Amino acid sequence: MINNYSKGKYKSELDGLRAIALIAVIANHFNEKFLESGFLGVDMFFVISGYVISYSTETKINNLINIPSFFIDFYWRRIIRLIPALILYVFTISILLSLFNPAPDRFIFSGITSLFGVSNLYFLNQSTDYFASNVEFNPFLQTWSLGVEQQFYIFFPFIILFSGYLKKTKNARKNLLSFNLILFSISFFLYLYLSNNNQSASYFLMPARFWEISAGSILFINSQRNKNFFRNFDKIPSLLIISLIVITFKFSTNYIVISTVIIVFLTTTLINCLEEGDIAYKLLSLKVLKFVGKTSYSFYLWHWGVLTISKWTIGIFWWTIPLQIILILIIGIASNKLIEDPIRKSDFFKKGFKSFLIVFSSVIITILILITGIYTSFKKILYRGSETDFGTFNYPKEGYYKNKKNSSGNKLIVIGDSFAGHLLTLFKELSDEYNYSLYLHTNRNGFKKDLSKEGNYKYLYYSLKDYSSSLKNNDILIINLGQIDELKLKSKQQDLLNLTNLIDDLNIKTVFIGPTPRFREGLYTICSEEWFRPYFSIRKECSPTPRVKIKDDLLFYSTFLKNLSSKSTNIYFFKAFSILCPDQVKYCPLKNELGHIYYDEHHLTTNGSLLLKDELINFLIMNKILK
Repeated sequence: MINNYSKGKYKSELDGLRAIALIAVIANHFNEKFLESGFLGVDMFFVISGYVISYSTETKINNLINIPSFFIDFYWRRIIRLIPALILYVFTISILLSLFNPAPDRFIFSGITSLFGVSNLYFLNQSTDYFASNVEFNPFLQTWSLGVEQQFYIFFPFIILFSGYLKKTKNARKNLLSFNLILFSISFFLYLYLSNNNQSASYFLMPARFWEISAGSILFINSQRNKNFFRNFDKIPSLLIISLIVITFKFSTNYIVISTVIIVFLTTTLINCLEEGDIAYKLLSLKVLKFVGKTSYSFYLWHWGVLTISKWTIGIFWWTIPLQIILILIIGIASNKLIEDPIRKSDFFKKGFKSFLIVFSSVIITILILITGIYTSFKKILYRGSETDFGTFNYPKEGYYKNKKNSSGNKLIVIGDSFAGHLLTLFKELSDEYNYSLYLHTNRNGFKKDLSKEGNYKYLYYSLKDYSSSLKNNDILIINLGQIDELKLKSKQQDLLNLTNLIDDLNIKTVFIGPTPRFREGLYTICSEEWFRPYFSIRKECSPTPRVKIKDDLLFYSTFLKNLSSKSTNIYFFKAFSILCPDQVKYCPLKNELGHIYYDEHHLTTNGSLLLKDELINFLIMNKILK
């Protein structure tokens, strides 16, 4: 029973439960169709972590010296448990990825955020959908769950402190339970709310995941009290619960909220019901499962790296799976035996400034090397593929470009974000041919006023105001903001409407360039045959993306721009999408006879940007904008 913990007996069968969770996750990552909801193994990890961390804390409090030492010891144990292996993983996988990916920058940056325990926030900020196919090539995606746990660990000692549990005050255990129940309820309802309104936030945010970890904590706290609510579930056969867990792994992702609640309830109930001697206990106590469970952190960390590097190279097929499983086992065991266990068990790393300095320095050195690599040599030195025109992305280095050599006095002003920048070559040629002075700005760069504190797209409004006193009738304003999804547009809509009012007041001809096609992340490279990516390994998804699918994804923003142009005599909408992906084609092409059209999944190469030139010039002349 769960009271074994209070007697000082470690429930090693929990390692067996960790193994089941890990196997489910890995099986799902090999092939989501085989175990569609196998990712729920991560939710099981959260519950187990909450239970184990509460037990560990109980043991430390019984030997408490003082409150500061408790905090230092708590945080240091978590750091030593997670960070050393993570440093090795992030560094190694970043180097390997750079061998096969000509543009690894964004992936590597997500790995760097994991070293700070905030990769979940990074993925959320990038509007990442965990279930979207475009994330399966990022070898650091799995670190989101580490971020959730690390953020939980920051707050947990304070819950212990404020409950009075550290000082063993009267009703301390009851207070701790009450705190946990209140926070559990808030987190649970937040999860339900976000699941309906912002699924990515419900998945990646720690506050929306807190209830899962605290469920395990609540279970342990109850086990130490005379009145134990969970005793009501003692009679449920534990083997039945394991069977229900496996069935839940087969649920469709359409029922993710229900299946998440079920898996948390079943995991909590199973931990409560396990008894020495029953079949489920013996199953979870098998040596092989306990070994996998004890090594689960390293296996979890490295399995995703093996799978993503495989996807960048030879692929995953029925005949490669045995080799990939062997690699996961070898690397995971090596990481555990050579990094995790030696450091965790070493007296040197138990406490002291020197050990902290070593870990902190390792993190900083790793980050510096990777950041240096991102901006310098990784692309040029490490990439082992053929030299292609992936790098022909003509973008102003400082985010600002101006050419005032033209004598007419007419100005071509371009304001936007990176999608204004990727058309630099196009605008340079247009301004040279028609004798315009070119001023190109990406985001807030190059303006007189400090716009760094302006949120959303307010900077567009104030940026245009910088030019208002010098504008002439023949000047042209072009705005290009790339792709904006429905959620983002709602927060920026008023800023854009204010901008259009200013455009009308200034009476300046303005062209909004519509969004360009957006492909799955990595599609532009994984579809190219290389020595490490033979033709047979290129996945069928690499066939060009259906036009109708891409157009539907961009429809909301395109419709918004169309409506803007219809309400103003000074605003025009240039449909870049129709040029890059014509109406008569079934699939949006990635290349033409001159080479790659896209630098990444949505930015254009120089070749791609010049495809728009003739049509844009015709559009400007037809609407009497270009004279």
